[in-house]
Amino acid sequence: MPCHPARARELLRKGRAVVVRQVPFVIRLKDRTRSDSVVEGVQLRIDPGSKGSGIALTDEKREASGPEAATVTARVAERRAAAPRRTNQPCHATTRRIPPQTPLGQPPLPHP
Repeated sequence: MPCHPARARELLRKGRAVVVRQVPFVIRLKDRTRSDSVVEGVQLRIDPGSKGSGIALTDEKREASGPEAATVTARVAERRAAAPRRTNQPCHATTRRIPPQTPLGQPPLPHP
């Protein structure tokens, strides 16, 4: 089961855990056996990305239902409708004004 890095450091410092692997960092608890440990609600979640896949171990899958699901669906639809507007908007940064070049032999123009 995943734990916070600070918790892992504490277990290692107290001698309750040993390092099994460095990459990925895995520890094993010394004072707990497999028969004593009951893990419920653990799910393996796979995220197929465009360039690489991601894998995560989560405690429980929380699904939105009822009015919360309707709110999430409405917000997703709003963002989808606003996406073309966001991409077509001009950049807010102002362009630099390049001062005109003066011909050779003439004094430079005064700054306004």
